[in-house]
Amino acid sequence: MSSGPSKVSKGRPPSDVWCNHMIQGNMQSRGHYSATCSYCRQYWRQGRPQVLSAHLANHCKKCPDDVSLYFAKIVRKNLAKEEEESADEDESDYPNKRVRQTGIKNFYGGEKESNFTIALDGWTDPRGNSLWAFILLTPSRKEYLLQLEDLSKNSHTAEYLSKVINDIICKVGISKIVAIIKRCFITCPGQS
Repeated sequence: MSSGPSKVSKGRPPSDVWCNHMIQGNMQSRGHYSATCSYCRQYWRQGRPQVLSAHLANHCKKCPDDVSLYFAKIVRKNLAKEEEESADEDESDYPNKRVRQTGIKNFYGGEKESNFTIALDGWTDPRGNSLWAFILLTPSRKEYLLQLEDLSKNSHTAEYLSKVINDIICKVGISKIVAIIKRCFITCPGQS
């Protein structure tokens, strides 16, 4: 039996970024601490979980691949939430209806719309990973991320890309697709 009152933790639970990935330093303000990356030793005076997650996902060259991909997914999910919250509310096609898109099978309006474009966008992150995004573009210029892949360990990238494209075509329906394009923002002249 304990003689004193039990201490109850208040506030938000610590983010995943603090579990074995960041070293928590001194308290800077109530509930906010300095941080040091446990892989590359970069220091932040005030360790904000969003900034620390982005560091592990995109910038830390000493972070293990599985950790980097895990935080890339968290960063992507946070960006999707921010876009959803800041979306224009007076869309004429879908008034007052917000549906979180989790995959093409849940794509709202997908049954009614057609003339989609599939866009492929590939790049290399600072850690040397070959990343590819597969995006569905609608005639109303909306973009939906269908898939994000790390193809670094895939030795036959072209074969794998064709398989993923074929899977997407099967999900969306070949009659609804008008084009497949490769986006190249950095390498194409005139693009910014």
